[in-house]
Amino acid sequence: EVLRRDRNFRMYLLAQIIFSLSGMATGFLVVYTVQTWNLPDAEASGFMIALQIGLALANLFFGFLSDRKGHKLSLEICWLLSALALILAIIAPSPGWFFPIFFLRGAVNAGTLISGFSIVYEFTDAENRPTYIGLANTIPGVAGTVAPLIGGWLAGAMSYQAMFILSAIIGAVSWVLLRFAVREP
Repeated sequence: EVLRRDRNFRMYLLAQIIFSLSGMATGFLVVYTVQTWNLPDAEASGFMIALQIGLALANLFFGFLSDRKGHKLSLEICWLLSALALILAIIAPSPGWFFPIFFLRGAVNAGTLISGFSIVYEFTDAENRPTYIGLANTIPGVAGTVAPLIGGWLAGAMSYQAMFILSAIIGAVSWVLLRFAVREP
């Protein structure tokens, strides 16, 4: 009933589902980097530090931004940063490029958590909120669960770069939907 009645929320969920599918590449960034440049594990662990720094700083930034300009804008920025990180991974000429890539991934994770959960509260009143929250967490979650499986299959069948390209394209589609088909709730 909610999905049939509330077009704005339905379009938001569609954008979320597509964005979740674009996450197919996320888990393979370290594997790709280590395999491409034969990095030792110790050097690859530096990427996780970059991710954590991006996460910490972006929590502050996106918290401030979403309080003042809204959660939709924060999500739009995050989803663009996600596609940018994948584009950088595709064109990266050296492993050093992956420090900013992982920093961006941390920022995407922070902003998506802050605004992805909070925007759902703005779509409805308190009475219907549990239903909206349940739908917003369950439906895109299914897509997020199968995305890495699809990504692994694509990386094996084609290449990591092909999977990154497809993931970036899917991410761009999700941004277009969020930007132009979803009204600020």
